[in-house]
Amino acid sequence: MAGEERGSEEDIFTRMSTFVNKKVTKATRSAQEFMNRHFHVQEEIIPSEEGLSCTINPPNYDSEKDEEDGPEKEISEALAETKITNIFHETADKITETITVDNLFQCRNPFTKAFEVSAKLRELAKTRNENVVLLNNLAEKVEDFSVTLMDQVNTEEEIKIDVHEKENMDTYACLLDSITESAIRHEQKKFVSHPLTYRLVNQRWNYGLPSHYLGGWKLVLLYIFTIIETTLTPLLCPFIAYVFYMDQISNSKRTEEEKEKGKTEKPLRDKYLSYLTTPFVIFLKDKLSQFVFIVLHLRISVLPSSVSAKTEEYLILIFYVGSLLTEFQQYRTSQSKVYLRNMWNYVDVMTLSLHALILVLRIISICLGGDPYHNRLLEVVNHFYGITTLLLVLRFSSILEVNKTVGPLQLALFRMCIDLAIILIQFFFVIVAFSVAITMIYTAEMSYLIPTGQKKINGTHFDGFCAEGRTACLFKASTHLVWSVFGLTNLETMESHGELSSAVVGVLYVLFLILSVIMLINMLVALLTNTYQKVETNADVEWKFSRAVVADEYRRFHPIVVPFNIISFPACQCYIWKCEDRREKTAKDRRRKYIKFYDEELFPVIKKRYQDKHGLLFPLSTEEKIDKLQNDLQKMVEHLQTFMEVKDQHKSQTPCQVQQSDVSQREYACYQSAV
Repeated sequence: MAGEERGSEEDIFTRMSTFVNKKVTKATRSAQEFMNRHFHVQEEIIPSEEGLSCTINPPNYDSEKDEEDGPEKEISEALAETKITNIFHETADKITETITVDNLFQCRNPFTKAFEVSAKLRELAKTRNENVVLLNNLAEKVEDFSVTLMDQVNTEEEIKIDVHEKENMDTYACLLDSITESAIRHEQKKFVSHPLTYRLVNQRWNYGLPSHYLGGWKLVLLYIFTIIETTLTPLLCPFIAYVFYMDQISNSKRTEEEKEKGKTEKPLRDKYLSYLTTPFVIFLKDKLSQFVFIVLHLRISVLPSSVSAKTEEYLILIFYVGSLLTEFQQYRTSQSKVYLRNMWNYVDVMTLSLHALILVLRIISICLGGDPYHNRLLEVVNHFYGITTLLLVLRFSSILEVNKTVGPLQLALFRMCIDLAIILIQFFFVIVAFSVAITMIYTAEMSYLIPTGQKKINGTHFDGFCAEGRTACLFKASTHLVWSVFGLTNLETMESHGELSSAVVGVLYVLFLILSVIMLINMLVALLTNTYQKVETNADVEWKFSRAVVADEYRRFHPIVVPFNIISFPACQCYIWKCEDRREKTAKDRRRKYIKFYDEELFPVIKKRYQDKHGLLFPLSTEEKIDKLQNDLQKMVEHLQTFMEVKDQHKSQTPCQVQQSDVSQREYACYQSAV
C-alpha cells in the first residue's frame, strides 16, 4: 500500500511538473514573440535547468499542438533551413557539426532538404581537394537518412497514400510529386528506388489504364489499339479537341459535392482522356513516331539522288518541325539539370542539329540547281542523312530502358562510353605526340638528302614517307599510328632512305605500341570492367532511377505525338494563354492539401518513429554495420574462449575443491551469465 501511495504521489508530481513546464514554455514563447516584434531578437528563449538561455528551440514531436505554435514553428523552420543552406562555404568540420538529424527535422520538409544537402555535399566533394572522403560519407549518410525516414511509413499510411493517389492522380499533380521530383533533380537514386516511392512512380506511369490491361493478351490488344489510334490521329483531332475542351469546362463547373458523390463508372470521354494522357501510352506513340521517322530515312537512302526535293524529304521536314516542338516543350517543362542528365537528350539535340544543317544545304542545292552528277553538295547532304539515320536508330533503342533485364545493360553501356571517352582523349595526345616526332624525323631527313628548293635526289624523284609534303606527312603518320593499334598497317610504308631515320622511327613506333596497346588498352579494359561491376552491383537501384526519369519526362509530354503536334501544340498554347488552364488551378489547391497532409499527418508521425528507433543520429552505413557486426562477433568469441577456459579449469578440480572455491564459483556463474 505504501508503495502504491508513493507511486501515486510521484505520478501527481510528474503531472504537476509537466503542467508547469508547459505553462512556462508558453510564457517564454510569448515573451520571445514580443522580443522578436519589438527588439528584433533572432534567438529563441527556452527554459533550462540552469535558468533561461537563448538557443534554437528543439523540435517538438508531440501530437498535441497549441494553435499559437504556427508562427513560432515557421520561424524555427526558416532558421533551421537558413542555417543549413548557408553552411556550405564553411570548413568540413563545421559542416559536419551543422548537418545533423536534429536540424533536418526542424526543416519544413525534411525529405527535400535532405536531397538538397546530399547533392550539395557531393558537389563540394568534387570541387574541394581536401576532406573529400568525409564529405562523400556525410552525403551518403544524409541520403540514407531520407530512405530510413521513408521506411517509417507503415502499412496504414501506405494504404492512405495509395487511395489518395488513385483518387486524385493525373498529369498535373500527385501526392508525392514535390518529393519525388526533388529526388530526381538531386539524383537521389536510393530514395527513388524505395519500394513505396517506386510503386507511386509506377502507378503514375500507368495511371490511365485499367490494371487488367497491363498483362497477357489484353496488353497485345492495347498495343494494336494504340497503333490504330495513332494512325487515325488526323481524323480524331476534332474529337480529341472536343474531349480536352469539355474537360476544361467540366472541371471549372465541378463542385465539391459532385466530387464527393463521384461515379462508379467514368464516362467514355473521361476514359479516353485518361488513356491519351497516360505516360506509358505516350511512350508507345513516341516510339511508333520514331519508327516511322526511321523508315522515311531508309527510304531516302535507297532512292537515287535528285536535286529537286522528294516527297519523303517534305515528310521528314514535317517530322523535324514536330520534333523541334517536342524538344522545346520537354526542356521548358522539366528542370534543366534533369533534361541534361538524360543521355538520350544529347542524341536528340545532335539529330535536330544535323537536320537543320541538311535543311540549309538542301535549300542551297535546290537554288543552285544542276545535275546530281559530280554534285558535291548533294553528296554531303546524303552523308548527313546517313549519320542522322544512325542516330535515329540508336535513339529508338531507348525502348529497351523499360525492360528490367536489358535496361541495366544499356545503362552500363552509357557509363562505359564515358570511360571510353577518357581513354580516347589520352589516345589523342599520345598519337599527336608520336606523329609530330615521326614527322620531324622524316622532314629532317628530307632536308638532309634534298637540296633546298628541289624535290629530287640526283635526278630521281624522292619517294619517301613524306614525299607529299610536311602537312600531309603529319596526317599520314597520325593515320598510320591509329590503324597500327588494330594491326592494320604495313611497316614497309614507314621505311626511309637513311638508316638513322629508320632506326629512330622504329624505336618511336615500338614505344607507341607499348604505350597504347599494352598500357592504354589494358587500362580501358580495367575501367570498363570496374564500371560494369558498379552498375551490376546497383543494377536494381540504377534501373529504377532511370525508369523514374523516363516516367517523369513522359508525364510532361504533349499527348499528341510527332508530327501531329504541329497543329495541336500551338492550339493548346493559344487556348491556355487566352483562357488559362483550369486544371492547373485545381492542381494548386490539391498541392496545398498535400502540404497540409505532410505537415499534419505524415511528417510528425514518421519523425517520432525515426527518433524512437535511431534517436537524433544518422542511420548506420553499410561499412559501419559490418564493423559493428565484426565487433559483436569478436566479443562473443572472447566470451566463449573465457568460458571454455573456466570450464576446463573446473573439470581439472575435484567436487570438494569446487565447493570450497567460492571465488571460482562466482567467476563461473559470472561467465556463464555473460555467455
